Amino acid sequence: MPGTSGNKVKLLHLIDIFRHQTDEDHPMDAEDLIDALSRFGITPERKSVYRDVETLRDYGLDIIHTHQPKSGYFLGSRDLQLAEIRLLIDAVLSAGFITPKKSVELVEKLKGLCSRHQAAELDRQIYIERRKKQKNEEIYYTIDTINHAVERGKKITLEYGRRVLDAAGRVRFSKRVFTVSPYAMLWFDDRYYLICNHEKYNDLMHLRLDRMRRVKLLSEPSRSFEEVCDYRGFFDVADYAGRLSNAFGGTPMMIELLCRDDMLEPVLDRFGDDVTVRRHRPGAFLLRTKVAVSDGLVHDILNFGAGVEVKSPAGLRRRVAETVSELAAAYGEKAR
Repeated sequence: MPGTSGNKVKLLHLIDIFRHQTDEDHPMDAEDLIDALSRFGITPERKSVYRDVETLRDYGLDIIHTHQPKSGYFLGSRDLQLAEIRLLIDAVLSAGFITPKKSVELVEKLKGLCSRHQAAELDRQIYIERRKKQKNEEIYYTIDTINHAVERGKKITLEYGRRVLDAAGRVRFSKRVFTVSPYAMLWFDDRYYLICNHEKYNDLMHLRLDRMRRVKLLSEPSRSFEEVCDYRGFFDVADYAGRLSNAFGGTPMMIELLCRDDMLEPVLDRFGDDVTVRRHRPGAFLLRTKVAVSDGLVHDILNFGAGVEVKSPAGLRRRVAETVSELAAAYGEKAR
């Protein structure tokens, strides 16, 4: 393999070999490296392999020499460690808006960041729950188009679908075409949303990306978000997320819940740590927090069952009681 060009190619192949074939449990000695290089038509001398390893170390690769489980070299640190890759894979698999096909593609790319031995270990732990995945393959083009629109300050047009029942009781998609000014995208409660302004109204709205089709970038400038909300200078996505309850808008107000002690973890999971908690009586506490009052909040409170009772505001307490009465009536029982 004479010549400078050949040596450069050999170094590139060695980098790939260290990245994909070695890890702490699978070091490779000089003979292993020579054998791996031979598969690319490269037959280096043993001494040159040692020089190449030192060159790659000088370049910055964390190549470690070990004697366990055998004498050899392995790549010690990577851009992402195995635990971080597993975390990202779990995020991809749990995200309902990512289709099964794209989930598999993304997982394979993430596995490419670790050794083949680690990838095989991850394979044994990976399971895709396809029933929870969306089927809209356009969503990736949608995300790309929206990104361009936000960066360039342009409006977009899109087709938005919602499921409805027709006269025969069959589930159909009702489609509407919107023209909106896009401001930000938000991953909230396992959904991906576009926060935007509909050109006919003077407020914000959020639309699910997985329900969008045929998203197109327009040449018309977007309307400034300062005209349709109280944000100034920059669009505060974190604040907007804090105003949502199950991604259904509502009026933010202070609420007070009487909770059994065993409900502490569930209610803190739901409302976060920005709450006030104080003892009410043995076995029960009062929780106070500011949250958007909406149908989503009512449903969340009902999910807690008898372990959580609304103390205030009166309007929210009444909505929960009315929903309970409607449920009781639906089941032919009288609510007490």
